[in-house]
Amino acid sequence: MKLITEILTEPMSLLTEADETGKKHLYIQGPFAVAEVKNKNGRVYKQSLMEKVVDKYTQDYIKTNRAIGEMSHPSRLNIDYERATHLVTGLTQDKNVWVGKAKVLKTPLGKIVEGLLESGVAIGVSTRGAG
Repeated sequence: MKLITEILTEPMSLLTEADETGKKHLYIQGPFAVAEVKNKNGRVYKQSLMEKVVDKYTQDYIKTNRAIGEMSHPSRLNIDYERATHLVTGLTQDKNVWVGKAKVLKTPLGKIVEGLLESGVAIGVSTRGAG
């Protein structure tokens, strides 16, 4: 099985939202996945395949609060919780683009992401899968 990655360099929007207790949380939002366009890795993902994969990811990970992301792009599929930086809270389809929203976690590496974002560093996201 081969690890397949896609790197998106579109800058993320930075959001601050309060929860029901009034505690503020930092979020990133922007394009997380794109179909029917040749990506930087030379791949074109079919819209029908991307819809199926995103729906499964939403059901299995986002809705169960297991959609954890890491800093950098590891060359493995499993998540290393010690490297966790964010929790994906939603993916919304807009034509061939899936706009994602992720909560920046209060972990050691999440604090680095927070510092980078608050300092104006433009970060992107990348996806990975197996095929």
